[in-house]
Amino acid sequence: MQLLAGLARAGDADSLAELRAMLEDTLPVRRELAAHALHTSGLQRELLGRLKEDGHLPVRLIAVRALSELPLDDELRAAFQ
Repeated sequence: MQLLAGLARAGDADSLAELRAMLEDTLPVRRELAAHALHTSGLQRELLGRLKEDGHLPVRLIAVRALSELPLDDELRAAFQ
């Protein structure tokens, strides 16, 4: 998973697409794994949609923690409201 996230961070579109697909998976554990991988690889902004769209609380918590590490801007401010 971390390799996939590292490749996504380096600009590999297929790897990023795979992680995005995992964020939409019906299995919560796959969404959690993808969220953790995006967070640890520095791709936190990919988690913006998870704040309100994901019905699984652990995924939303991962997103909140990850996004809170970023400098607050208008997009994040709107997402946190």
